[in-house]
Formats: sequence, structure tokens, C-alpha cells
Amino acid sequence: MLPVTEKLFDERDAIKQARLKVYDEVLAQLKNDTVDTAQLESVLHSTWTTMDVRIPMVSDAFASVHAVLTPEQRAELSEKLERRQKRRKNRRHHRWHDWH
Repeated sequence: MLPVTEKLFDERDAIKQARLKVYDEVLAQLKNDTVDTAQLESVLHSTWTTMDVRIPMVSDAFASVHAVLTPEQRAELSEKLERRQKRRKNRRHHRWHDWH
């Protein structure tokens, strides 16, 4: 399972960089008097391509991990992910209220 997780962590960095590229472009566009839609679309397309080419690898890696986990381990991991999701949802809710 270690090679699978190492590969996913390597891919996570590429995905993070793609996300940051979009963030940087949106920030740059906000600072301009007008929006360069061609530039924004270019960045969005390259980011989606970055994500799209990784879909089969991520899906296969998930299937490999799922296959080695016991039902108890899957249940434990599901509970952990649900707790994490709830914390993130609460943080997003609080952030939204800070804007008002």
C-alpha cells in the first residue's frame, strides 16, 4: 500500500499547484480594470486538464486501498472522514459570516 500512497502524495502536490495557479490568476484578474477572459480560460483549461489526466490513477489507487482494508478499517476511516468533513463545513460556514 505504501507505493500507492506515495504516488497519491506526489499527485497531491501537482493538484495543489494547479489549484494555486487558478487562485493566483483570479487574484490577478481582480486587480485589473478589466478581465482577460482568454487568459482566465487558458488557466482554467490547463487546471482541468491537470485534474482530468489524474482521474484514472486516483480511481485505481482508491480501489487498491479499498481492497486491502477490512470492513472495520473502512468503517473507522469513514467515520474519520465524516468528522473531518463536518469540521470543514463548520469552518466554511463561519468564514461566510465574516464577510457580512
